[in-house]
Amino acid sequence: MSQYQALISLDGIRLSANQAVLTLTGSRVPDVVGLPAWRAPWYANSPRASDKVERLVRSVKRYGVEHRSEVTLELPSGSLVVQCAVQPIADAGGNLIAMMINARDRDPLLSKREAEVLQWVADGKTADEISTILGISRRTVEWHIQNIRQKLDVTSTAHAVAIAMKRGLTQ
Repeated sequence: MSQYQALISLDGIRLSANQAVLTLTGSRVPDVVGLPAWRAPWYANSPRASDKVERLVRSVKRYGVEHRSEVTLELPSGSLVVQCAVQPIADAGGNLIAMMINARDRDPLLSKREAEVLQWVADGKTADEISTILGISRRTVEWHIQNIRQKLDVTSTAHAVAIAMKRGLTQ
């Protein structure tokens, strides 16, 4: 899984960029630092993404809490769907002083076993049934489910199944 991040000012001006995003987009630091975050080449070439990121930044500045959205980037190598989050950074007194913009690949790779467990969950099997089917302990099944939930960035198993079905990870 790749992660792209940068520090931005309260006005959304990009103060830094990590090497991963520069490499991915063929950009250089002078191409991005000093611009509004949503005007970086990877967002500017994707108008819907640019609008979403601008709204995220403005919401974090206004409310002081993290905001997220799925964003599709149009890159020279093709489209890339990422989970974009803008996080507030506060000083010791709780005052908002900056923000961090963070994007990561939407579809982290599930291991072969995680994909098997997820398919059985989607088929309505319980952890006990899955443990019997796969010849592993119930505790191991639960561990795989926890990993799946973390990789898909969801809080419930039902949500993991819904996301997996939507993305074609299960049948």
